[in-house]
Amino acid sequence: MAEKIRKGVELQPFTWTKTLYLTFGEGNFLRAFVDWQIDLLNEHTDLNSGVVVVRPIETSFPPSLSTQDGLYTTIIRGLNEKGEAVSDARLIRSVNREISVYSEYDEFLKLAHNPEMRFVFSNTTEAGISYHAGDKFDDAPAGPKSLATELRLDKYPLNVLIVDDIKPYKERKVAILNGAHTALVPVAFQAGLDTVGEAMNDAEICAFVEKAIYEEIIPVLDLPRDELESFATAVYRAQRYDQVPHPHPATAAGRAEGKRHTSGAPTFALAALIAFYRGERNGETYPVQDDAHWLERYQQLWSQHRDRVIGTQELVAIVLAEKDHWEQDLTQVPGLVEQVANDLDAILEKGMREAVRPLC
Repeated sequence: MAEKIRKGVELQPFTWTKTLYLTFGEGNFLRAFVDWQIDLLNEHTDLNSGVVVVRPIETSFPPSLSTQDGLYTTIIRGLNEKGEAVSDARLIRSVNREISVYSEYDEFLKLAHNPEMRFVFSNTTEAGISYHAGDKFDDAPAGPKSLATELRLDKYPLNVLIVDDIKPYKERKVAILNGAHTALVPVAFQAGLDTVGEAMNDAEICAFVEKAIYEEIIPVLDLPRDELESFATAVYRAQRYDQVPHPHPATAAGRAEGKRHTSGAPTFALAALIAFYRGERNGETYPVQDDAHWLERYQQLWSQHRDRVIGTQELVAIVLAEKDHWEQDLTQVPGLVEQVANDLDAILEKGMREAVRPLC
């Protein structure tokens, strides 16, 4: 099963006789996580079951997995526990076929007649959910206590947790992963660093992000600290190896959730985000991506600031008062406007690199 992938090797079609899994979604997330995990369970346990992938969108790109006998390759790159770069390629053979609900709807309906079908996975976003007046939250089916055993999770470690409440884990993900990115991107980009990997290998920027995670974010989360620190370490390793260019912070960070207070890294990151909307780095302009309404609003405010119609503190107060932007009036947080304005002035006067240094 775990043969090395060699150039020029002809791969034979393979189909599992049992199909226990239905996944709604053909994208990278499900293929690189769920289908990858099932492939590992097939290899290391007696699970021996296949997946039917349902394509829920009307598109022929990328081509159906059925055109390549359900085979594809995952490549995992990153840093191991020793900080060494690793790269692992694996041929995934857990997918039996792919069905399009638009062009193969009858085949999709036939799946309901399969008595072996046991598990359904979905990566549906809000855009793919249809709400009905009769729906109730308590209609959600509860998984049996035997779920971990049925999935053979007791036979092979996959770092899967089956819990009664995912809220603390969602908060962990949003606060540490999204929060670290929120703190990192506006600061690193305006410091002249174009990728997450560059930023996390920069001693000062990395120290700033670590301080934000360990001193500002982790202390307010409701999970054991050792779990939170382990997750933070995994995020840190992944980000150090990431060479993908920064997404625009306006959309990556602008709606961030997290702790609202007036100390250190969080307020500086907020000031850096506001500074990002100027659209200028080292004397050169760059495009900013966000809703047209917010782009126009920030452009107007920064124009007024350049013309000395408004000062930095007034600009910050106007931005933080936008309830539609932040889902609350942040000017009500004591001291926040003043601290963010001070940080923003430091960024404008000294440049990002010099301004962030005291926090590193």
